[in-house]
Amino acid sequence: MKVTKENIFHNDDDPEGFDIIVEASEIGIGPVWESPPPIVEIEMPAGDTLEFLIAGSVREAAAMGGRFLYWSYWNTGFGTAINLKVLND
Repeated sequence: MKVTKENIFHNDDDPEGFDIIVEASEIGIGPVWESPPPIVEIEMPAGDTLEFLIAGSVREAAAMGGRFLYWSYWNTGFGTAINLKVLND
């Protein structure tokens, strides 16, 4: 999958790192109850291809119901941490 600038989000608390947010269906991951792939390849807007390794699922606090939020993948490309958030659609 090639991401666009609309998929990339910067956090003021971490000016060097950034998040890429996509929906599961955009990269071929099935519903949340299925096992996600251990590695996801993403093509950046400039054409670079990066591999992201699974870190785990992120869920709400148990007090809020503990519902699934997204699968988290990480890459340290571009000399910084990049978090790929795969939303369950």
